[in-house]
Amino acid sequence: MSLRAQRSNLKVGAIIAAAGSGERMDNIDKIFAPLGGKTLLAWSVDTCQRCDLVQQIVITLNNNNFELG
Repeated sequence: MSLRAQRSNLKVGAIIAAAGSGERMDNIDKIFAPLGGKTLLAWSVDTCQRCDLVQQIVITLNNNNFELG
């Protein structure tokens, strides 16, 4: 089986670690900081969604930002 064929059968999951507390940024969680018109979390999710290999995305959040995510 060619490498390309093997890769087409490969499916992975992505974990986005977003459970920080933002203590060093005056309690602003970095994952919700704006960058180029989107939050860092949105950039991360969009990137994972564009990757054909990613089958599932899991986002870890802390209790304080659960509803924001």
